[in-house]
Amino acid sequence: MTHRRRFADREDLLGAAMLAPALAYVLLLVGVPFVLAIVLSFSTATAGSLSFGWAGFANYSAILADPRSTASAPRVSSCCCRGRCPSRSPRSPGRGFSTPRSA
Repeated sequence: MTHRRRFADREDLLGAAMLAPALAYVLLLVGVPFVLAIVLSFSTATAGSLSFGWAGFANYSAILADPRSTASAPRVSSCCCRGRCPSRSPRSPGRGFSTPRSA
């Protein structure tokens, strides 16, 4: 008499079946918004608008051509890379999140 293996006895299928909900969760709640953000960055869509037009690299070239964004790049990189935001510096009271000095 041959013994038919149950689903719970098949480790290869059981492992995949138990891992599938976690993978679906990560793909749907992290992967889809990430891909959507990348796609929207190449479009002319704005908040509250239902129109969608393809802009290509025009958004990125406009950001790189704007002197305000290139001037702020060192401040952003210092905040991201070193973990210290210049607006919270004690040498610059009243800017950003810093508290004003009492007189």
